[in-house]
Amino acid sequence: MSLLLRPIECATLVISGGDRQRWFNGMVTADLNSLKAGGVLAGLIVQKTGKLRAEVLVANATEQLLVSLPDTQADEIAAELDRYLVMDDAELRVARGEYVWRSAFGLERGASEQPLLAAGAAAAAWVKRGGAFALTCVTAMAQQPAVEAVLQQTFKAEAPAEADWQTFRVGAFLPERGVDFEDAYPQEAALELDAVSFQKGCYLGQEAVFMLQHRGHVKKRLVQLAIEGVVEAGDAVHNAEGVEVGHITSLGSGMALAMVKYKSAFAGTELTVRGGAAKVTSLLALVPEAGA
Repeated sequence: MSLLLRPIECATLVISGGDRQRWFNGMVTADLNSLKAGGVLAGLIVQKTGKLRAEVLVANATEQLLVSLPDTQADEIAAELDRYLVMDDAELRVARGEYVWRSAFGLERGASEQPLLAAGAAAAAWVKRGGAFALTCVTAMAQQPAVEAVLQQTFKAEAPAEADWQTFRVGAFLPERGVDFEDAYPQEAALELDAVSFQKGCYLGQEAVFMLQHRGHVKKRLVQLAIEGVVEAGDAVHNAEGVEVGHITSLGSGMALAMVKYKSAFAGTELTVRGGAAKVTSLLALVPEAGA
């Protein structure tokens, strides 16, 4: 199967200076201590309250970190982060039109990313995302044609039709902000397993995220449903007693993503949509405690 190539529409936050990695490790949920030269990690920038500010990719390029930021939020987020620079040897700038980000998705981790680095990618790595793996790279604009050729020829990466991408996205549990969630905690959007380290030191918003994980829980959570029958985005989801517990956010082929109440977000929970059976899959779902 060919990899599904998806452009990442974003601005790039460029962080330079000798303290760049140590300092930004205190701003993001991913553990940058594990980020090797030429590598890429998925992470989140959260508010002090723990709510999501932005999903990011962090690349360790030569003498700088490159961070993908939603273009419409990039300047505002950069200004907010700059307030936390005190005595640190680090500088921030927002770059547009200088770098190109790409992800090629598959269900398995594929061949080495070294051909992309050899072609001039600033950083490249396989990044775990939901039930999929994304060969993710960031490239300076001048090297992009050579890197794009490697993606297509070596990794057989192809741009899918939108319907094919939506089927893959829902089946692999790849939520989209603005579609599947909006103003959410990482645990509500099911992003904590792939983008949050609960072993690293302090970062902005850590206390709230940690407390939700270990001493409480969110009121609702995004889940993947195996569904029967014809349903539509927005349809209500009901529990076994017929009580409405959430709604469908995205549709795939025999699968859907749905935002449901916490008690209905555990793997194996039997639900209904339009009277048809729906069951919470195990992918990124909550797991009942033994004896519960």
